[in-house]
Amino acid sequence: MERGEKRTAEWWLPDMNPEDAVPGTYEVTENGQVRVELHRALPNQGLEDLFSNEDIEYPLIHGAAFGLPVTLINSRAIGRKASLTSRHVNTTLRPWVAVEGIRLNHGELCLTDATVRVENQDLWDNYDSFRPSALRKSGFPSTFTYTPLQTEIAEIPGGEISVEDASAYHPQGSNLSLQSRSKFKLKFDKEVSFEDFAKRHIRSLLLMMTAATGRDCGVLEVRCTSSEWVVKGERHPGDRWVIMRVGKSSQDTKPLSIHDLLFNLGDLDWKTQAPHFFDITDEWAYPIELWASLASSKLFWPLARFANSVQAVEALDRILYPAAPFTPDTELAERVNEALKEAHFNKVVRSKVKESLLRPREASLDARMTRLAERVSVAMEALVGEHAWEQRIARLRHVASHGLEDAEQFVGDTRAPEVATEVLLHLLECLFLERVGFTPTRIAELQERRSSSGYRKLIVHEYLPLLDAFSASRSVKPNSGESQS
Repeated sequence: MERGEKRTAEWWLPDMNPEDAVPGTYEVTENGQVRVELHRALPNQGLEDLFSNEDIEYPLIHGAAFGLPVTLINSRAIGRKASLTSRHVNTTLRPWVAVEGIRLNHGELCLTDATVRVENQDLWDNYDSFRPSALRKSGFPSTFTYTPLQTEIAEIPGGEISVEDASAYHPQGSNLSLQSRSKFKLKFDKEVSFEDFAKRHIRSLLLMMTAATGRDCGVLEVRCTSSEWVVKGERHPGDRWVIMRVGKSSQDTKPLSIHDLLFNLGDLDWKTQAPHFFDITDEWAYPIELWASLASSKLFWPLARFANSVQAVEALDRILYPAAPFTPDTELAERVNEALKEAHFNKVVRSKVKESLLRPREASLDARMTRLAERVSVAMEALVGEHAWEQRIARLRHVASHGLEDAEQFVGDTRAPEVATEVLLHLLECLFLERVGFTPTRIAELQERRSSSGYRKLIVHEYLPLLDAFSASRSVKPNSGESQS
């Protein structure tokens, strides 16, 4: 089925007789999501369910969409309409995954091979499969040479991955189109559940593309098969692949060129660097969620973006520099408490001091940013020079997060949090490149090459001095040796 297509369908639960199927529809929306409608209630769906506010979820539904076998997995009801005087019911479902081409049972929701295509992948691979090999005197090509893309195979936990050619040839009457395209091909040593595949492998590929493009990237196409599937008592043919509808595309139509990318396929030593993208998905899970939110067009408020970027940097620092085991010095705390008591300090003050001594001391925000920046110093110095930007941004976060008097300036002028966000984004990008195997010098080169580099340098040069106003403000300054959270 193509995106934007809607078919009549019949639906039933795995333990039902297909002859008792419920009529409905099956639709693939323009952004790749699946929408299902049931025109009658399924057997376990009573009127009390239809008129309640409780969520209805079906772990597995089988169907036939105009003859196409379909499996719906973890389908949630997002809309229900029913009549008290007739059997007519209309329930709208949104499945987590829809598999087109086969009806699977609970023990078969696994795969051994898959191909994935992600938004902006054809730009990222930076490869032309079709090249003119002969030109007429007019300059018009008379022949094209097709050279398919193929990378080395990289080993990942439990399997392997490569980038392969997926180019297309479309003759349409008097028109002819040649499309250079690629796909990620994954092969596993043993079956991988759909859930693990989506949460780990597809997520890792989306992370790779989002980091490269700086924007939220979605899934274009997933095809899969399993050597363990059984159909009508026989082993599933290895060359029979089905379509898996999972996730959605972002449909971001803003123009993007190869010069906008932080890195492309040609920049990678695929065999050695590709596995890092799968490792980092688990290792940096929380900071990645925060960082990815900055790539979404939905998060456009400057203060919210600044807060997310600070959180991402702090979370990443805690991962890279985990706190050492802390053993409180209770004897020291008691001695200090007695000394304060003798000096006639009240109980409230003594309790606060004692609690402070017994609490682990955490690195300050500026200390965290300083040690992170040292890891990628070449690229950071190219952007901010030798300015003490860490202390400035830490002070700005203190003002913004606590709503101090100077925060009122943000109502009409958000340039300070905007420039701070750009600096922190630069830091996060550089640390990501370091983690996936690029050297400090190469990281600086990749940042400098990107078309947005000049704009980022310009606003940092012009607006970074604005942070000085908050450093010398009337705000209460936290001790630089303590956490400012």
